[in-house]
Amino acid sequence: MTVRTSRVVTRSGAREVNRIPGIRYSRPLSLMIASIAIAITACSGTNPSAVVLSRPQPSHLSPQGATTGFFSGFVRNDKNACTFAAEGATPFCLLALENTTSTFANLGIGEVTVKGTEALVTVIGTLCVTQAGSTNCTTNNNLRIGQPDAGGHQSFATLYKAAVKGIAISKGAVPCERIKSEWYVSLAT
Repeated sequence: MTVRTSRVVTRSGAREVNRIPGIRYSRPLSLMIASIAIAITACSGTNPSAVVLSRPQPSHLSPQGATTGFFSGFVRNDKNACTFAAEGATPFCLLALENTTSTFANLGIGEVTVKGTEALVTVIGTLCVTQAGSTNCTTNNNLRIGQPDAGGHQSFATLYKAAVKGIAISKGAVPCERIKSEWYVSLAT
């Protein structure tokens, strides 16, 4: 894969970034990373005993495994993390790995809702992402954040659509999709 360096001017000034030729960058890389971070944004609340914190092994067998595989690889700056991203997001994932560093303390999985080939996975822990010298951290301890509620105020379809678009502001879970019987994280591109 060929990567070219381009000069980008942002509010904080000009900087150089690596870009993959032929890929249309409709959103800055920082928005993609921010959408992941926002998906696990801090919200405190009670943790009902019906939902149990889990720490699944990375795999494509479940949405929980795909989410764990993506984040555990991402913080190690391991390009294999991108094998857990849905097909169209791989170039953005590789670029994010190249241009950021991150840590994830106490990574765990809370509630998971699956509807057909789509899933919402609540991620627990503290994610810190550093890009262009700026570090942003988010913490989530609420096992149910971003999940549909019993009262029907937030439907699965509405929450999933917002999460895929990276609009999961203050109420977000990581969106996953099943492709050919394997689960992947759906990143905003």
